[in-house]
Amino acid sequence: GTESGGEIGKENDRESGKEGGNGLAMKQQQQQGGEGVYEEQWHLYLPLKSSKYDRLCIARHVPAAAAFARKHLALRHRLLLICPDGVDLSVCICAALLLALPQPLAHPSSAPAAPAAPAAPASPSAQSASSPHFPLTKDGLKACLAFLCSHVPAAMPSRGNLKQVLQALLPSTHGCVGDY
Repeated sequence: GTESGGEIGKENDRESGKEGGNGLAMKQQQQQGGEGVYEEQWHLYLPLKSSKYDRLCIARHVPAAAAFARKHLALRHRLLLICPDGVDLSVCICAALLLALPQPLAHPSSAPAAPAAPAAPASPSAQSASSPHFPLTKDGLKACLAFLCSHVPAAMPSRGNLKQVLQALLPSTHGCVGDY
């Protein structure tokens, strides 16, 4: 993990004469970003830092990321997560979204392409047959990471950032999450 932020933040900070944009951008199409949490219709900028620099940063921003993702995935939009190295912060946010969102939203590829009429909800067995299910547990996070690493072999989320994912999703742990 690094302290520096997402490419959207860096690019816009250069344009405005500011230095060092920190964060991760979730976007549909490139829009102007800013400092702090910034949302437009198609863009959410989160000023994320590695756990080395801020031990609660990811945990603070998971709710905003989940709300943004929930809204756009419900509209059948695709999401793009960007961070400087693509192997730590964005992987942790992606894991958090896969754990936190309802299965049809977290795995839109299992839904029909574009229904002409309202479709009946898929049965839980049909959903689990076509997409993985990750329970909100430490083991669920491990399974989710294995799934993500099968698609992004270079993914190397840091232990501290994974702790923050669990802290955000399981607040009752009070930071005590065992090996993570």
